[in-house]
Amino acid sequence: MELMKQIDGVLFDLDGTLIDSFPDFLQSLKTLSIRGKETIISEKNVRALVSDGSSKLINEVFGISELDADFFRLKKEFLLNYEKNILKYGGFFDGSEKLLRYLNKKKIPFGIVTNKPRKYTEIIINKNSLLAFSKITICCDDGIKSKPSPEGIIHACREMKVIPKNCLFLGDHDNDLRAALNAEVYFGACLFGYGFQNIVRSEKVKNFLSNEEIIKFIKEKNGS
Repeated sequence: MELMKQIDGVLFDLDGTLIDSFPDFLQSLKTLSIRGKETIISEKNVRALVSDGSSKLINEVFGISELDADFFRLKKEFLLNYEKNILKYGGFFDGSEKLLRYLNKKKIPFGIVTNKPRKYTEIIINKNSLLAFSKITICCDDGIKSKPSPEGIIHACREMKVIPKNCLFLGDHDNDLRAALNAEVYFGACLFGYGFQNIVRSEKVKNFLSNEEIIKFIKEKNGS
């Protein structure tokens, strides 16, 4: 893949990249129990699982599989709680709103490619006016293959009329990384998110510790 010379568009993952949804997830789990038995919830484990979906979250937190009688009850209760708690405890990561304002000011189109269901994604978008400027939002239930498939990123680039090699995709999970590399876009590893515990080493990847670093990188690439 040819190294990026300029940034004509930016794509975002959602949880762990734009939105710190961990506090919402944590609160949504706290009222759940198995037959009245208290479950000790590890905040560290929950944080690491936010980007992996509700099924894996229930599996890991409560130590049960889909074969267990409580599994689907707990998953249903968690999702009902989460729908009520979206952005109630969590919110944008520090600097995310500044980054979105910068992109709007510079007329750099942006979009969202998430493995989150559209039902919950739309709630987040409708609660913040900055996200309404997203040129495209692709969710896991839109009929497009989810990450790590590159299909969503490729489709988003096409809709934004951005050549993939000039697109920066920001994410915090290995699925984001694999999707980006396969789509041949440049990947920004958000180390302030949930998934990456260490620096990602690749000439096709830029590691970011903050949104301020992302803004600085875009300015350097675009000369403004």
